[in-house]
Amino acid sequence: MEKLQIQKFGITKDGSKPYLYKMKNDAGMEVQVSDFGATLVNVTVLDQDKNPVEVVLGYEDAAGYENGTAAIGAIVGRNANRIGGACVTINGIDYKLAENDGKNNLHSGPDVYQKRMWRVVENGDDHVTFLLHSPVISQILCFPYVPSVFYILKAAAGSPTAAVSLIGMHPADTRRSALLFGYTLRCFLVVKKLPRSPIPTPSPSPIGISPS
Repeated sequence: MEKLQIQKFGITKDGSKPYLYKMKNDAGMEVQVSDFGATLVNVTVLDQDKNPVEVVLGYEDAAGYENGTAAIGAIVGRNANRIGGACVTINGIDYKLAENDGKNNLHSGPDVYQKRMWRVVENGDDHVTFLLHSPVISQILCFPYVPSVFYILKAAAGSPTAAVSLIGMHPADTRRSALLFGYTLRCFLVVKKLPRSPIPTPSPSPIGISPS
């Protein structure tokens, strides 16, 4: 396993200065993630001829992700995908969400998780952990939420593992996904329960992408 590389990743509109974290194992696999959005920026693997190939879509710096609209490499939240009618009922209370996809709510609407700065709470040569505090009143939903994202790259040939708190990622470049050759991206729900939160904390449960 090579030493973790940390480099500047541009600047955002509000003046924040994100970083890019690069992990690379002895099998030639490299994973790049950023504290801007806890984004999966790049995954490079070796093809059948041992040539490095990038297998996910991504931008060159944080500005690309901030200005982009395709949720590329994104950790999506609070909700992933669409909520019909931009309204959700929780404990008998209707919460009207932002309409940003016709009359529906897509990926939580404004102030999405992939366009916020996350805090790096721990890192090493083979892993990076990001944390985000979503306050009580956020995206119109009035309950607190603390998602965390844990990326780990195994030292030997095999699968990178991502443990995340949300059920939405947009990492795959489908034109090249066949080149993964059995590499696996696993996702887990990891939610920290806050005091007096009306939303129960789920037990960690695997979701994600199986080997092709």
